[in-house]
Parts: sequence; C-alpha cells; structure tokens
Amino acid sequence: MNKYKYFYEKIIGFDKFIEVRCFCPSGAIFSKYFYNWDNLEDFIKNNRSKLNLYSGVNPRKEEGRKSESVSKIKNLIFDLEAIGEKPILSENNQDTKYFLKLKNTVNFIQEYISKNYNLDISAIVVSGRGLHLYVTINEEIIDALSYKDKYKQFYKDVCDYINKDNPYKGEIKVDSMCSDFVRILGLPGSINIKYPEKPIRKLIYLNLNTSNKIKYILDTYNKYNKISNKMIILRKYNEKTIFNSPEYKIFEFNPRVGTLINNKLRFALKLLMIKNNCSNFQEVAYRISNLGFPYKEMDFVEESCKNYKYSESILNNYVLENFNWAVEVGFKVPYMLKEEKAIKEYIKYIRECEYIFIDNNIKEIKNFNDFKEVISKFNKEYNDTDNYLILYTKALEKNIFNNIKDDILNKFIVDNDLFNRLKYYFEKD
Repeated sequence: MNKYKYFYEKIIGFDKFIEVRCFCPSGAIFSKYFYNWDNLEDFIKNNRSKLNLYSGVNPRKEEGRKSESVSKIKNLIFDLEAIGEKPILSENNQDTKYFLKLKNTVNFIQEYISKNYNLDISAIVVSGRGLHLYVTINEEIIDALSYKDKYKQFYKDVCDYINKDNPYKGEIKVDSMCSDFVRILGLPGSINIKYPEKPIRKLIYLNLNTSNKIKYILDTYNKYNKISNKMIILRKYNEKTIFNSPEYKIFEFNPRVGTLINNKLRFALKLLMIKNNCSNFQEVAYRISNLGFPYKEMDFVEESCKNYKYSESILNNYVLENFNWAVEVGFKVPYMLKEEKAIKEYIKYIRECEYIFIDNNIKEIKNFNDFKEVISKFNKEYNDTDNYLILYTKALEKNIFNNIKDDILNKFIVDNDLFNRLKYYFEKD
C-alpha cells in the first residue's frame, strides 16, 4: 500500500482532514474524517469490500461537506469514462479496446493541458469502469472561495474542449460537473461494489514531481471576463470566434503606440486567421475601423505571407515592450512566455534555498529584457548544479524588486506574476 500512502499524503493531503464518504448497501450515507495515513489505511482494509467508499479530492480544514470546509484548491480532476454503457475494466476480464481508447484520451488531455497551461497529470486511478485523473496544484491559493466561480467556468470550458476534440468524441467523455471544491471520487485502494465484477479502484500512475500552477490562469481568466481566456483555452478559431482572440481583442484596448505598430498587430491577426483558415478578412477590417482605427485591407495575399508563421510571441512581445500602456488599460500578457517553456525542461530538479543576501552588481531594471537578464544571470551565478539546481529564490526576489525604480514596471511585473513565472529561468550554455 506504499504508493497509496504517497497518494493520500501528497496528492490529496491531510490538511487537516481527508473526508471519506461511506455509502452503505442499506442506503445510509455517513462521512468520516482522517488526519493521517495510518488511521485511513486501517479503515480502508476493514471496510473496502463492505461499503462503497469515496474521498474528497481536496483536503478539509473542518468536518463538513460545504465549500467553506475545503482548506485549499489541491486537485483539478477529470472523470473519464465511456458514454452510455461502460465496458468492464477489471484485471481478469479487461476490454482492451476500451482501455486503449481511454489511454489515448489520457494522452490527448495531457498534451492539451501541458501545451496550453503548463499542467501535468499527477495521478491516474481506475475508478471501476473508467479513469480518474488528478492534476495536483503545487501552490497555495489564499481564500480559495473567491476563485470558485472563475474555477468552475475555466473547468467547464476545458472539459467542453476535451469532449469536442478528443480522438473518441461521442464515445469517451470527461464529466464537466466535477468542478465543485467538495467533489468526491471513488476512494483509491477500495472496491467499487456497485458493479457485479467488484473492481478495485487501483492507482495505476503516480507522479510526485509535477509543478502545476493555476492561480495565474484563474487571475487572467477573471481579468478578461471569460472572453480572452477562451483565446488561451481554444487556440482554434473560426470566422465567429476569431473576435475572441487576443490578437483581435487588443484593438479594443486602444493600442496606439508608434506609427507602424498597428500594422504589426494587424499582421499578427492576419497570420492567426490564416492558421485557422478564416476568410472573413473584410469583416475584420471593418470591425477594426469601427474601433477608431484607419481602414486597411486585411485580405490574404499568399506571396506576402508565405515566409511568415503565426507566433504567440508577436502579441506577447508587444505587451512586454509597451508595459506602460498595458498597465494603463489593464491588458495582461496573453500567452505563455517562451522562457516559461524553457523552464519546464528542468524545473523538477530545482531546490530552493531561503538564504537572503544582497548582490550589489545588479543593474537597475528598466524593462522586461533587463528583468529577464537579471534573473538569468543571478540564477546562473549562484546555483549549484551538482545534483539539484539550487536557487536562492528569496534573495533573487529581494534583489529584483530593490532594483526596479519604475513604479509602473513594478506593477506590470506584479500584475502579470512575472517573477513567479520566471524565477527559475536562466539561459543554459
């Protein structure tokens, strides 16, 4: 049961309690609360075949079944199963075609959430005739209840995308109703007694080295009032939804900087439209002119675009270069930075050190490039790469913010959570 000990301690967490909800054959329902693995393990052994057992996917700070009882957002979960009749998944009578479909859908979900949100699956449990996927959040979100509505909408949109685009849509689905903080799922290590074959809820995958963050995603989701976050979620557009993309939405924030910059923004939008096979260039041109900009044709001329490819960096760089404007109008960096993607390659080897010291050689930070350069140089100079990447994160934070004299730049970095997003970054040799 060792891997189950790790699951309950690291994936769900005893903080203070793990709720176990018990469904009796008689129809009676009651909850028990456990604050350590030893007591929970004994209870599972003694009751796993007598009761249908479920556990809360988030730890409880008090005994109760309301959202207020949840201590923090700990797990984003996906309940994956067949639509309609659910084939058997037991060890002795496994429908291999069905399991392969589930496995391929898991791979689709992993690729999607990794590419779009830098998230990784932490655990997979055979629920009975389906799979439960846990994406464990490795950060503390204070006052989780204030994120409840944003979290629900974000979760629903992600599930809608998975159900619409997964390789077995119409056959395999995730349940978009699993967004409640107090959600319970089949207790790993117990027996699902509702099915005649009585399958074990087996833990088949466990990864304790994930580094999933969700606060910035939810903060951004709220800022753009659900619309511009669909640009992050969907990444695919048609002639109607192209107006929800950040490349179009930015024109609503009056980006009047320089003489050629709007041509650059139009070109980024055009490349996005070409990538998504949108042909309503004239409609887009008219809509941009109605926002107060000079009318300019947006028609696709293959010769002028053939040497260019759409990149999220075009819009990201505009926001980073024009941080004064971004703070003034409230427009945040819309996509994951390329530096964040580089961090993902080695983040699992990082160990943080609390020692704080002043580095008097750090120059004044006047823009994003200075900010990024200081982080890279500091981490490279002071890390120890013998076994782990050991970084002085608290010292870096103090040195960074001591050397930002521009209040607007400081606000831009804080509003976009850039320090936490890039604090591990350095350019490798």
